[in-house]
Amino acid sequence: MKRDRGSAATSITVTATITASYDVANHRLNLSGTDTVAAYQSALAQATYLNTNQAPNSSVRTLALTVTDSAGATSTALTRTLSVGARNDAPVADF
Repeated sequence: MKRDRGSAATSITVTATITASYDVANHRLNLSGTDTVAAYQSALAQATYLNTNQAPNSSVRTLALTVTDSAGATSTALTRTLSVGARNDAPVADF
């Protein structure tokens, strides 16, 4: 997995019973807690990623979502691809 140098952050809004944490070493967003499927869907729909690197790695990333239930059974991964592109920032005068 290629990583960008620079600043990257994730953000997610959770409920009173869903806790979010990000494992930087393994690039994993973990949600845990007892709540409805709809609450988890809402939390995942609000997850964001921000990379402030001026020259981000433009290779395609693969996102994988798995669910582990209270008995420890893990689902098959649902995967999606994500493209990250550079954006031409407006010039800033530095006096």
